[in-house]
Amino acid sequence: MFRTILVAAIISVFSLSIVHTSTAQLNFVVGLNYGQLSDLQVDDIDASFESASGWHVGVNYYLNLGIIGIRPGILYRQFGDVTLENFESFDVLNKADLTFIDVPVDLVFRLGIIPVVKPYILAGAVFSFPSSSDEDLSEAIESNSISASAGLGVTIALFGVSVSPEVRYEFGVTKLLKEEVDGTVINNDPPSSVILRVGIGL
Repeated sequence: MFRTILVAAIISVFSLSIVHTSTAQLNFVVGLNYGQLSDLQVDDIDASFESASGWHVGVNYYLNLGIIGIRPGILYRQFGDVTLENFESFDVLNKADLTFIDVPVDLVFRLGIIPVVKPYILAGAVFSFPSSSDEDLSEAIESNSISASAGLGVTIALFGVSVSPEVRYEFGVTKLLKEEVDGTVINNDPPSSVILRVGIGL
């Protein structure tokens, strides 16, 4: 199902280029993310993850439907190094890299009618496919996850170019870590992230 969603999102992003430019726009996006994995309990032993900072890059396509728009996209996100503290004996997740292929689908609500400056709020879902070069962490994470998102931003359009800085909060709907790995029980909550992003549309 998730692979189907990923393929459908990629096809949607690039096939929408046939839509007239007055109603749709391709945007290149880049930004920073500050994430927090949940505290967890491994075989009744409490532990916590340190916060991690990383970056992301990708594209999205904004389809203008009036005051409401739909914005699917695809991004590569470097979550940052995952470090488990207060649990030195648990080497499996002591420190490792974590990356995502994200497929966000946003609903964008325009708040103003000024042509040059257009504030907006957004809400949507993010379908993510995590991976890690660390074999132990790769085995412990789920193959996919779902998050909800909410945020606000502003689009500034001048001379045929638009710049859209935004801040968004993403919180997990599903868990990132499996509930059991090789007989070890892992109790954990979904992750969350604060994201600063800039989109550039031509």
